[in-house]
Amino acid sequence: MLDLPPPEVLLFTDASTAGWGAHTDTCQISGLWSKKQTELHINNLELLAILSALRGLKEHLRGKSVLLRADNATAISYLR
Repeated sequence: MLDLPPPEVLLFTDASTAGWGAHTDTCQISGLWSKKQTELHINNLELLAILSALRGLKEHLRGKSVLLRADNATAISYLR
C-alpha cells in the first residue's frame, strides 16, 4: 500500500449541466460548458470539472499533496 503524505491542499469541485466550479482555501475557479459539452452525461461533466480545476489551478497546486473532494462517487471511482 502507498504511504501517502498528508494533504497540503483541499480541492473541492462540482459540476452541473450549466457549468463547473472548484475552490481551495485560497483560490476559486469556474467556467461554463460549451453547447456540445452540455450534452454529456453528468458523470463526464464531473470528470471534466476535476480536470478543468487541476489545469486552472496548476500553479497553486504544483508540488503539493492534494485531497480532492467531489460529490460524484462515479467520478471518484474512475480516478481511483
